[in-house]
Amino acid sequence: MKTKIVFLVMVVTLFMSADSLYAATLTQLGTNPIYKAKDVAPQDVYRIIKANADIVKDGFMKASSGDLFEPFLAQLKSAELDEIQIQPNETFLWMIYKKKHEAQVLRDVIWKGKEPFTAFRFIVNHENQAYEFIFPKVCMNISLKSIKPIAKKPAEKKLPPPVVKKEAPPAPAPVVKKNEPPYCDLKATPQRLFTGKIVTLDASGSYDPDGTIETVRFTIPNRSEDTVDEIVLNKSPFIQELEMKKPGDYTIRAHVTDDRGYELTSEHCVVDVKVLKRGFLIADVGLLKQLDPATWLPIKVGYMYKIKEDLAVTGLLGVAPLLTSDNGDRPATIGDVIFSYYLSDFFIGGGAGIFYTSEETKTDLIADMGYQITHNDAKPNVSIYIQGRSEVDELDDFSKTGRVGVGIRISF
Repeated sequence: MKTKIVFLVMVVTLFMSADSLYAATLTQLGTNPIYKAKDVAPQDVYRIIKANADIVKDGFMKASSGDLFEPFLAQLKSAELDEIQIQPNETFLWMIYKKKHEAQVLRDVIWKGKEPFTAFRFIVNHENQAYEFIFPKVCMNISLKSIKPIAKKPAEKKLPPPVVKKEAPPAPAPVVKKNEPPYCDLKATPQRLFTGKIVTLDASGSYDPDGTIETVRFTIPNRSEDTVDEIVLNKSPFIQELEMKKPGDYTIRAHVTDDRGYELTSEHCVVDVKVLKRGFLIADVGLLKQLDPATWLPIKVGYMYKIKEDLAVTGLLGVAPLLTSDNGDRPATIGDVIFSYYLSDFFIGGGAGIFYTSEETKTDLIADMGYQITHNDAKPNVSIYIQGRSEVDELDDFSKTGRVGVGIRISF
């Protein structure tokens, strides 16, 4: 009885864990640099960026800022860089860094180092927007700190000389104001969801400083299928609910048009939405060893359903040919139901199963744990696991009748 209680406590403990916390915080520099140096001079910056142009351009594309790369590189060539100090708790819209010879992007970054760091500052003017870039001296990673509209003075219309009348002074000429561009803002809630769920696109924060917003056009390209859908709203508050039917990574952009026909989009109008697959076909193969002794080769197929992003239930059915036995054991048919809890790449689980041979049917308690090796959205993923199982009415004799196994699990 004491052994039975210990085994049940182990199964319950496998389900108890805390969620991992993720935050785009930065506490040190130089770990994954675009160019690592102790002290870069301002005149060296363009040469370094030019030498790494392929990686930098790829980073701009991944940051959904591909149209900004050419003006960035062209204006950097003749720019005069300011040297500034970045204080703790200062934030950045995104940061490009290099890892394994590829560009990577962090969004909504906050500097959490204990001390300020020295960096170069550079302003790119593009499409009536001022983009403030930061280059840390020790690593030359490229950070977009802020985006601000460029204030423009209205152009004065040239009028012909007024006709001077003796009896009265000429009337003042009217001032014609130039159309100011609208401001675009887009939010998506949620940005991670399962297929069949609704994402809400909210462009109600967009406005026109000298008029009104007439239309908002959403473009929804699916990276995995290279298709683009468009939704046009002609009435405020410009909020649209969208059912996400297929898994994949979506970059959604809003384009706003004011009452004078000026259409604009910006970095504030781009959001990334990840749609997760909820159900998977499963194939298992492994070895299962009984301690009395005997060895089987379980081959199972089934289906996994994600209840939440970190919780899944899996049903499996298969056969287990007998490889070795000293006690006249027989091949078995196996049916399992297992609940799994995911802690990042690791998972733990437990459930119940049937272990049927031509001589008897055993009802098992199951506990397993494993590691997910790959994370593909559109391709099969591979996991490895270890598993322990014992007949319900023989938990106190696990040293003889208990079975321990290892295996590979492929999800499609």
